[in-house]
Amino acid sequence: MIISLEFDPLLPWNRGILKGISAYAASHPDCHILLHRLDRTGKLAAYGWQQNADGVLAEEPVPWALEKGIPQVLIKQPKQDLNVPWVDSDFFAIGTLAARHLIEAGYPHLALLGVSPNDHANRQRERGFLEAAGAAEIEVSRVHIPSRRKAGSSPLTPRSLRPFTRELASLPKPVGFFARNLSEAYLLRFFLGEMGNTLPLTTGLIVGGDDRDMLNGVKPAITGISRNTYAIGLTAMEMLEKVILRQPVHSPVRVPPGGVVARESTRLTAIDDPLVAEALALIESELSHAVTVADLAAKLHTSERTLRRRFLAALRRSPHEEIMRARSRRAHDLLDKTHLSISEIAFACGYAEVSQLSRAIRAETGLTPTQYRKQTRL
Repeated sequence: MIISLEFDPLLPWNRGILKGISAYAASHPDCHILLHRLDRTGKLAAYGWQQNADGVLAEEPVPWALEKGIPQVLIKQPKQDLNVPWVDSDFFAIGTLAARHLIEAGYPHLALLGVSPNDHANRQRERGFLEAAGAAEIEVSRVHIPSRRKAGSSPLTPRSLRPFTRELASLPKPVGFFARNLSEAYLLRFFLGEMGNTLPLTTGLIVGGDDRDMLNGVKPAITGISRNTYAIGLTAMEMLEKVILRQPVHSPVRVPPGGVVARESTRLTAIDDPLVAEALALIESELSHAVTVADLAAKLHTSERTLRRRFLAALRRSPHEEIMRARSRRAHDLLDKTHLSISEIAFACGYAEVSQLSRAIRAETGLTPTQYRKQTRL
C-alpha cells in the first residue's frame, strides 16, 4: 500500500500528524509513505510517481486524485463538501477546555481579542469558549485591536496604541485571555508588554493550540492546548486503509484535544485570601501524602465548611476540586518530564491506586497514561 502525502510536513501541526502517520506505517510493513519536496517558491512539488499511489492524505481535495478515482482522506475540514472523508481537531472542545482552564486557574474575568474569526477552526474555538464561559455565568469582554497597518506606514508607537491600551487597562483584573491561535497570542503579548502589563498576575493567556518551541521560547512561557495531532495522523491512516479496501468509514472524525499544557502564563498566584493562599501551598507540599480536605482544615485550624466557603469565594472551586486539579497537574508534569513508572507517578501524586490515575488522565485526554506520555514525547 503506497500512500502519497499531499501536505507540507514542515508546518508545526503537520509534524505531529506526520508522526502519527509514521507510527501507523511502522506497524504495517506493507505500507509505504511518499513525501513531497518543496520547490524554490515553497510550494509542494511532486516527483512524478505520486499519481500511481494507492491512496492520498491531503489538507484539501486533490484534483488529480479525484479525476483518477484514487481514494483520499483529508487531515483538515474542507472548505467545500465534496464527499471526501476527513479528520480534524475538535476545535469546539479546545475552546471549551480553554475557558474551563482559565476559570479553574482562578481568573474571575475572561476576554477575547475583538477580531473576527476568519476560518472554521477559529469560529469553533470561539464558540466553545463563549459557551463554556456562559455555563459558568462569566461574561466575556472583547478588546478591539488597532486596524491593520499598510506596508511602509509608520511603525506602531505607544501613542498610536493608546486607545487599545486604555481598553486593555479598563478590563477588570485579573482577567484571562483566550488567543484562538499563535498569531493572536504573540500579538496580545506584544501589546501587554507595551503597556507594562504582567503575566500571569493581572492577565492570564492561553492559546487554542500548542507549539512547544514557540510557546516555551518566551517569558513567561505561554499555556497551550494540545491539538492531539498524533491521533489525527493515526486516525487518518486507519480511515484511508478502510477507504482503499472499500470498507465503510465514519466521517467526519473530530479528534478531542490532548489536554492543557499548563505553563507560567496562567499560573495565577495573586490570592487575596491568606487562608486560601496557605491552603494552596499545603496542597502542593502534601500532595504525595494523599492530602484530604479534613487534613487541610485541621492544619489550618479551621472547619471544612469555612474552608469550602473561602475557596469558592476566592477560586470558584472547592478544596476537593483543587486537590484533584493539583494531582492531575503534577501527573501531567511527571509523565511529560520524568522516566518514573506509572505506579511511582500515581504514588507521587497522592492517588491510592494506579487505576485512579488512569481514570483521571483518560477523562482529560482520552488516552491512558502510557499513551499520553508517548504522545507528548513524540
